[in-house]
Amino acid sequence: MKKYALSLHHFNTAYVVGDTESYHRHTIESLALFLNFLFENPKLKCNLEINGYSLEFIYKNYPYVFEKLKFLIDNEQIELISTTYSPQLWIAFPKTDMIKSLRYNFNLLKRLGLKQSRIFFAQENFFYEGIKYLKEWFDIAIIKDDYYFHFYNYQDKNNLTRCTN
Repeated sequence: MKKYALSLHHFNTAYVVGDTESYHRHTIESLALFLNFLFENPKLKCNLEINGYSLEFIYKNYPYVFEKLKFLIDNEQIELISTTYSPQLWIAFPKTDMIKSLRYNFNLLKRLGLKQSRIFFAQENFFYEGIKYLKEWFDIAIIKDDYYFHFYNYQDKNNLTRCTN
């Protein structure tokens, strides 16, 4: 019998917005160590969500971390989920700003030589009606179950096996 554990990891350098010292600390003390762990355990695979802003920061400031990340992606140990350049760029005018952020991020991924995933990570409730505009770029959207249940009033949470809409 095969056993699997699913994992989705989220990394955001700008967790403390504007505190560039924390950007460096998060990269060195979190992402670099996580990538080392994966590198030393080649049988492990995971999904890793990083926005374009964070990828660009890592590329510019920590080339050795970026190269390890790229190696793990190229060798299919990590599936990189990177949808927007920065989630903050699509709050004001959702459709217009979302599409602009997606295109900007896709161009960044191409410049950095990173494979684009067809998975949209709807963090912090960023999905609802605007998600219908994403089917050109994504096949799968990952959202927190309680957000989904709130907006779609889903009652039988224990029987949920697959959500389609």
